[in-house]
Amino acid sequence: MRHNSERHRRRTVRLKGYDYSGPGDIRSNVEPDEFIVMPNHFHGIITIKAGNIRRGMARHAPTGREFAKPVANSLSTIIGAFKSAVTKSINILRNTPGMPVWQRNYFEHVIRNEKELSRIREYIRLNPLQWDIDIENPENIKKDDK
Repeated sequence: MRHNSERHRRRTVRLKGYDYSGPGDIRSNVEPDEFIVMPNHFHGIITIKAGNIRRGMARHAPTGREFAKPVANSLSTIIGAFKSAVTKSINILRNTPGMPVWQRNYFEHVIRNEKELSRIREYIRLNPLQWDIDIENPENIKKDDK
């Protein structure tokens, strides 16, 4: 099938003149790193800046909620807010109010050093090359007929 560049041209949804490389307006303590949006999932690295924490001090990662109460600036609160905002936007675009978009949970991993960070960045960048063999890809002709 021939590619029709006019038919497949995509309109940008980015705000003209806005500097997308700067920190966000809503969460100034969250800094995005490498990320990719796939047809059925999303991969991303974020850094949660924690104020004046110095290296070598004892600290804990703000990762969860206590008895179903949101913990400000925790990973689960940040991910929840992200999922909520994206779901709202998707449902407005598709005219499907209230329709779920995301799986219930998410995978998290604390990146401990530069070597691991480089490896995970590369995995994220190369992930689109895996879509053709992804078992969730409806056009994957190699998956088993079970």
